[in-house]
Amino acid sequence: EALGESSSVIGFAGPCGVDNLNQIRGGNAALNGKFIDNLPNPELTENEFRQAFAHEFGHFSGLGHSQINKELFFAPEPCDVDTLAGLPLMFPALVCQARVDAGLGPLALDDVAWISLLYPQEPQFSNEFGFISGKILISDGMTPVQGGNVIAREVDNIVTPEDESLRNAVSAVSGFRFTGNPGQSVTGTNPGSDFGTDDPADIGFYRIPVPAAVGKAYTVEVEDILGNFVNGSSVGPLGDAAGEQFPIPGPPEFFTSPETGSGSTDDPNAPGEPVPVESPGTTVGDINIILNDTPTRFDSFESARLWLREPAPAWVRRKIPLDSLVVG
Repeated sequence: EALGESSSVIGFAGPCGVDNLNQIRGGNAALNGKFIDNLPNPELTENEFRQAFAHEFGHFSGLGHSQINKELFFAPEPCDVDTLAGLPLMFPALVCQARVDAGLGPLALDDVAWISLLYPQEPQFSNEFGFISGKILISDGMTPVQGGNVIAREVDNIVTPEDESLRNAVSAVSGFRFTGNPGQSVTGTNPGSDFGTDDPADIGFYRIPVPAAVGKAYTVEVEDILGNFVNGSSVGPLGDAAGEQFPIPGPPEFFTSPETGSGSTDDPNAPGEPVPVESPGTTVGDINIILNDTPTRFDSFESARLWLREPAPAWVRRKIPLDSLVVG
């Protein structure tokens, strides 16, 4: 509380010094010892606290939050192991049992993929990973969407007892490379933020690193970011306040081919079309998803960020009890 955070926050961290090459030169991390003080207040197990520590050092190293298998935010504990296996360490809230208590490694595939992309010193990354890229567009087939959560899921192997579609998933937010505040020249705030590019080609664009091998294929889907994930729990370049995430009209949508033309409509209940990623180091591009039934341009879906604070330190808190949840 003395540092300006709620006592319900387990910890917070982030870079605090970046040079002109975008290399982190300093960072900070703080963990709330109240959660392991053996007093009658909210307590964590040692493994849960270690997991929170690893989460915060993910932020310290430059990782943001990731949203995969978000239904676990509302699920009773202990959580299903297949679904827990795909839940990123960098999920915005501490939910479920600790990964190691379920016999899992400390990192999900999403965590491994993104930290490896940021720090690709090991040749194993370029030898094992490829990419899926594309854009999320509204129904006119032209206008890109910022802030949709895009997930690539490995197609389940029905021969194995595990569900690979839940376990092996990697996500990115559409437009994640574009600045959350492009600024404008009238008041001299152009660019408005030091974070992200102002290249229009990056608006609505996503690029997801995934393991690549002969026979590997992934479905690609786009979904809302939970309204709970704002401020220090935000996912992607938007979401500093409730309602700033792009509200996708309807259920999550999968990529199906062809997705072309204005007014494209597909069945959101149809399974996604498998996208093969068989060659490490290559990108399977133009995996674009056109959202169903969005209004025309210059409507309630198109908003302008007139003012934006620089990002506050990201943090993690424990899941709010189900009986007190208000879902935005």
